[in-house]
Amino acid sequence: AAATLGGLGDDDGGPCIRLVVDETLGDDAAAVGRIGGEAFRVSVSESGIEVRGATPAGVYRGATVLRQLRDPEGAATPIPAGVWEGAPAYAWRGAMLDVARHFRTVEEVRRLIDLLADHRLNVLHLHLTDDQGWRFEVPGFPRLTEVGARRAATQRGHGPLATVEPGIHEGFYTTAELRDLVRYAADRFVTLVPEVELPGHVQAALAAYPELGNTDVGDPVDSPWERFGVNPRTLAPTEASLVFGRAAIDALCDVFDSEWIGIGGDEVPVTEWEQSAAAATRMQELGLASAHDVQPWFTAHFVAHVRARGRTALAWDEVLEGDVPDGVRILAWRGPVAMRAALSRGIEVVACPDLEVYLDYPQSESAEEPIRVGPPLTIERAYTLRVEDGAVGGQANVWSEHLPTRDRVDFAMFPRLAAIAERLWEGGEPAPYADFGRRLSTHLRRLRAAGVRYRPLDGPAPDQRRPGVPGKPLTIEAREHIVAGLVARLLERSHNASAEYRN
Repeated sequence: AAATLGGLGDDDGGPCIRLVVDETLGDDAAAVGRIGGEAFRVSVSESGIEVRGATPAGVYRGATVLRQLRDPEGAATPIPAGVWEGAPAYAWRGAMLDVARHFRTVEEVRRLIDLLADHRLNVLHLHLTDDQGWRFEVPGFPRLTEVGARRAATQRGHGPLATVEPGIHEGFYTTAELRDLVRYAADRFVTLVPEVELPGHVQAALAAYPELGNTDVGDPVDSPWERFGVNPRTLAPTEASLVFGRAAIDALCDVFDSEWIGIGGDEVPVTEWEQSAAAATRMQELGLASAHDVQPWFTAHFVAHVRARGRTALAWDEVLEGDVPDGVRILAWRGPVAMRAALSRGIEVVACPDLEVYLDYPQSESAEEPIRVGPPLTIERAYTLRVEDGAVGGQANVWSEHLPTRDRVDFAMFPRLAAIAERLWEGGEPAPYADFGRRLSTHLRRLRAAGVRYRPLDGPAPDQRRPGVPGKPLTIEAREHIVAGLVARLLERSHNASAEYRN
């Protein structure tokens, strides 16, 4: 079935650009294992231009391709004749933006949505809360934005030489602003996926409501964390914490129409639960054998609440170290071990391995790279991204500890995101980089015309360097060793499960 959406007429009144929904394109794409709903075909001839899509989303993807056939600087040059068609390998092709560590304005988020759509990506995952800031309103908990959205100082640099510099950093999105962003993204066939961090990475929330924490351990906090890293603060395993978490989830469900609601779950230390007498009493009441059982208890409750709202919970792969309830999609950041653990248990999984897609990592080994955090992630390495068979897709993660401005976000994301976007569209084994590299020069012209302050291929421009700001260089091999330690409990659980299955 085909339906004409409309067209743009030439001077004689005849259609020169036709937009057509043609469901058969989707059937053909699905038959070869592609995502049919975004299939498109662009035909250019002397008689006119036709953009066909299996759905309106497919038409939009085709129109994006058509725009990219023009001269990047907008010069009046002919569009080449020919046929361009395609369909994506994965339904989830995204990027995560951390707006908790450094807040980005509504206008900047809109701009990023446009850039994702230009790269035929279809998910923007917003990391809305963390130790350093709380960025959305929750009815009944006004202090989350009154106290939790504002800090008085911020860490400068990374590693043992890092300092803390005074200076107010603040911001949050009103409910109306978030609803507007959801609509704006939907018009471009991008889904906004929200995330609230539970039960760790919660100092901003505990600054607002300290009674939700393990109050018999350590001193109370009265402001979001000014430093970066893994914070020992966690929610106490109480009914009040569950009420709070459910309220935050409800607030997200009421604003976002995404099927997926992020509930965090990464880097949750058990330190406070091990030291707290109140937590020990509560664990005994709940029948929990150790502090390591507390996070799975939280996860089960929050997943159940997300499901009660008709949605799917999105969680980081640390939750695989316990029992994972039905109705969870996993973000696998700890490489193939986490990916395969989720797939072996029949759990939907999104690939975001840090060594290929963590765009806060430096883009070379050069000392000119600003604030080196983690191992080098070159654009060539980003293009090696391979999503495990059976996964629903992948995404790049943009952690913003050391990305305090829009230009710094641009620098970190582009052009590496273009490489990742192509890999998520094409799927399968990576092709040789040379062909992508040959086409990249034209794409850099597009980025430049769009005002994107990307990193030049030959290294940071002078004003993109941050001399004197300390970093902590790391080799790929050293990072692989660290990740191996991080997944040790997960491997142990997988081995034990396999032994039980064989017995």
